[in-house]
Amino acid sequence: MVRELGVLRTAARELTAVRLPAVTARVRQGEEVDLTTAVPSFVSPRHSREVRELAHALDGLRRTAVEAAAERAVLRASAGQALRGVAKRSQSMLQRQLRMLDVMQRRTKDARALENLVRIDHHTTRMRRYAESLIVLSGGSPGRSWRRPVPVAHALRAAVAGIEEYGRVRVYPMPEARIAGPAVADVVHVLGELIDNAVAYSPDNTEVSVRGEAAGDAYRIEVEDRGGGMALGERKAANRMLAGPPEELDLAGIDRLGLLVAGRLAVKHGLRVELAASPFGGTTAVVLIPGSLVTLPPAAPPAETGDEERTGERPDARPGRRPGEAAAAEEAGGAGELVGGQKVGGQVAGDQ
Repeated sequence: MVRELGVLRTAARELTAVRLPAVTARVRQGEEVDLTTAVPSFVSPRHSREVRELAHALDGLRRTAVEAAAERAVLRASAGQALRGVAKRSQSMLQRQLRMLDVMQRRTKDARALENLVRIDHHTTRMRRYAESLIVLSGGSPGRSWRRPVPVAHALRAAVAGIEEYGRVRVYPMPEARIAGPAVADVVHVLGELIDNAVAYSPDNTEVSVRGEAAGDAYRIEVEDRGGGMALGERKAANRMLAGPPEELDLAGIDRLGLLVAGRLAVKHGLRVELAASPFGGTTAVVLIPGSLVTLPPAAPPAETGDEERTGERPDARPGRRPGEAAAAEEAGGAGELVGGQKVGGQVAGDQ
């Protein structure tokens, strides 16, 4: 009997630790799950009468637990789907509003009106980021992407555009690099959440500094504030969330939902995001964009002697066109073009 009870104990532990979470995950993904086969009965014909009665009692608990877990998963999936639908409609409306604002800014000649339009533009961009955060939290994808790689500087400009106190953010000159088109929207979102967090948790009279540099074949971006900093335990908890946010979370207990959103997007693209103490007393958020998502410019070739050095022109330079003009024309031809209406480098592309 002791051996039979030990088998029941092992089966009960497997139910709570393995089978119930697996059933919940499958139901959440939309699969139809046969609960009788997914979680087999505790009863065995080899059990003695007393142990068999106990197994039947545990079977009742098993059925109740499995059905409750499945119903909860279905409810969460339905709620998430409804939330995604509302957020996507809001996102679409805000994108159309941004395009209209861009047209108005281009046409207006009144300086005060232009200033007000720019302010509305920033608020609208921020509202769209909130809508896209809801999409991410509900398990969806915002669905915006660039057609071609975008310079890091342009991505940072788009991230700062969604900050209410954007005037406090200073983006320092940094080495050139380009982010792969499919990842640009989510990288911008991650940077926007971190910059917004830095602005919110630092005094109004302080600067939020943004710097970038190449790190091997990757690219490192630092967002530094001069606020009061974070307690060690709080920072460790935030870093755990950024490294691998849980699928299920009680959102009512989260003070900084932006970090949760940033963590989910970082895991999606393989970004490394970490918070560290700043030497100025605040917090530094470090984002490492992997080499698979970033393109660094080739190293400059060594200077050559000969005709090219004497004339100052490339051998293939066309008559009537200054050296380097072709590259500038290519840059102006839409390297920062976006699918989805985000303005980058003064250009707006329509929805795909």
